[in-house]
Amino acid sequence: MKHLDYRHLPWLYMTQWNMTWAYLGKGDMENSFASAYKVKDIASAYNLPTSYQNAPFSQLLTLHVAFGKLKETQALLDANPHLFSFFLSHDYEHAFYGLKADLFNKAGQVDSADKYYRLSIATVGKSVHFWTPGKHLKYGHFLLKEERLPEAIAQLEIAKSKSVEFQNLQDLVTSYKALDSAYFSSGNIWKAYQHKRLYHRLNDSLQQLSKDKEVALLEVQNEQKKLDQAQLERQAQREYRNRIRTYSLLSGLGVLLLFSGILYRNNRKKKRTNTLLKQQKEKTEQALHELKVTQAQLVQKEKMASLGELTAGIAHEIQNPLNFVNNFSDVNTELVVELKEALSSGNKVEAISIAGYIQDNEQKINLHGKRADAIVKGMLQHARSFTGRKQLTVVNALAEEYLRLAYHGIKAQDKDFTCTLITTYDQNLEKVEVVPQELGRVLLNLFNNAFYAVQQKQKQRQVQVGFDEAVYKPIVNVSTSQQEDRVEIRMRDNGTGMPKSVESKVFHPFFTTKPSGQGTGLGLSIFYDIITKGHGGEMRVASEEGEWAEFTISIPYTPTSKELLTASTAPLPLEDTYPQP
Repeated sequence: MKHLDYRHLPWLYMTQWNMTWAYLGKGDMENSFASAYKVKDIASAYNLPTSYQNAPFSQLLTLHVAFGKLKETQALLDANPHLFSFFLSHDYEHAFYGLKADLFNKAGQVDSADKYYRLSIATVGKSVHFWTPGKHLKYGHFLLKEERLPEAIAQLEIAKSKSVEFQNLQDLVTSYKALDSAYFSSGNIWKAYQHKRLYHRLNDSLQQLSKDKEVALLEVQNEQKKLDQAQLERQAQREYRNRIRTYSLLSGLGVLLLFSGILYRNNRKKKRTNTLLKQQKEKTEQALHELKVTQAQLVQKEKMASLGELTAGIAHEIQNPLNFVNNFSDVNTELVVELKEALSSGNKVEAISIAGYIQDNEQKINLHGKRADAIVKGMLQHARSFTGRKQLTVVNALAEEYLRLAYHGIKAQDKDFTCTLITTYDQNLEKVEVVPQELGRVLLNLFNNAFYAVQQKQKQRQVQVGFDEAVYKPIVNVSTSQQEDRVEIRMRDNGTGMPKSVESKVFHPFFTTKPSGQGTGLGLSIFYDIITKGHGGEMRVASEEGEWAEFTISIPYTPTSKELLTASTAPLPLEDTYPQP
C-alpha cells in the first residue's frame, strides 16, 4: 500500500495541515474546511505532487458526508476530478465507492447508492480484507432500511461470517444486532432471538474483557511493586552481610599479625586444626541446608495436596447445580418445539400449559444458576478475606463446609465410594475467635484422613469376603459442643483405626502410615502446631485398631456480648444425617 511521505515537506504545509485538524478537534467545522483549502493552495504554490494537493479533500469528503453537507460534497467531487485517481493510487478505491454510496444514500438516490455499495464490496478484497465485514454491514443496513429483507439478511450473514474469519469482534457484535432486527422484521422470531442472545453474550464478554484487562493490569503493577521491594530488601541484606564479612576478615588479620611472632611455632598446628574444623563445619552447614530444603519441599507438597483435595471438592460441589441447569435447558428446548406445534395447530390450552412448564423450568434454571454463583462467590470471598488474623467464626458452618468439600473431593476420585455422614452440631454454640482459613485446613486434613481410613477398610473387606454392602458400611461422625470456656470438635470414623504404638507418634513430623508416595508425614504435625501454638488449644487422638479412630480439637474461647451475638449470621440448617450426592 502506498503512503504519503510527510518527512521532507515544507514546514508551512505541515503547519497548515495541523491547524486543519486542530479546528476539527474543537468542533469548528467552518474553519477546518477553510484551512483545508489553504493546504491545497500551499501544496500548489510549492509545486507538490497532485496527491499532496488532493489529500485534504479526501478527508473533507468523509467529513462532509458525515455532517450531512451533501451539496458541498458533490461540489468538491465536481471541482476535483483527480480525487478518484488519488483514492485508486492509495488502494482506497473501495473507500471512494463507499463514500459515494453514503452520499447518494443520504441524498435519497436509492438506485445510485445501491450501485456504489456493490462496487465498494467488489473492490474491498483488492486491498485490506479486515474492512470486508464493514462493507457488507453498511450494505445490509441500507437494504434493511429499504425493506429488502432477504437481500439484507444475506449481506448481514456474509458480514457475520467475514467478521469471524478476520476475528473482527466489533463488527461481529454489530452483525448480530442487525440480524436480530432483520429476522424479526421478516417474521423469523426464533432466528431473531438466537442473534439477540448472541449479541448480548458477546457484547457483555467484550465489556467484561475490558474490565478484566484493567483489573489484571492493576494486579500486575501491585505484584511488581512487591517484587521490587523484596529485591531491595534482599540487596540490603547482602550488602550488610558483605560488610560484616569484611569487618570480620580485617579484625582476624589484625589479630593474626599481632600474635604471629609469639605463636609462630604453634601456628602451623593450629592452622591444620582450624582447617579440619572448617571442613567439618562446612559439611555440617551443607547437611543442615539440604535438610531445610527437603523439609520445605515436603511442607509445600503437603500444602499442594490439601489444595488439590479442596479443588476437587469445589468442582464436584459446582457440578450438581450445573447438571440441573443443563437438564432443564434441554427440556425447555423440547418444550419450545411442542409450543410452536401447539400454536400452529391453534391449540391455545395446550400452548398455555406448555408455557407454564417452560416458566417453571426457567425458575429452576435460575435457582440452580444462583446456587452455583453463590458457591463460586463464597469460595472467592473466603480466599480473598484471608488476613492471617483471628476472626469471630461460626464453627458449625465451617465444619459443615469442609466436611462437604472433603466428601466431594474423595467422590471425585472414586465415584463408587459412599459413606454415611452423621453430624451433631451444638446449635447454642457461640462464635469462636480463630483463624478460619487455618482451622479449615486442619478440618479438611482430618476429614480426608477419616475418609481414607474407611475407604481402605472397605477395600480390605471386599478382598476378604467379596463385595457385600451388608458386611461393612463406612460411617464418619462429626460433632461440636461447648465445654465451659472451650469449644470441642470431634471427628470419629469406623475405619481401620490404629495401634497404641502409632497413637503416640501420630503428631510427630515425618511420621505416616500411608504407603510410600501417598503422604509426607507432615500434615498432622503442621496442623497440631496450628491448634496448639496458633490457637492455644489441644489436639487429641483415641483409637481401637481395626475398629475406629477419633480426633478431638479443643479451642479456648471468650464469651461475646449480646450485641455481637445478634450481629452473627443465622444458624446453619443442619440435618442429623448428611444427604448422599
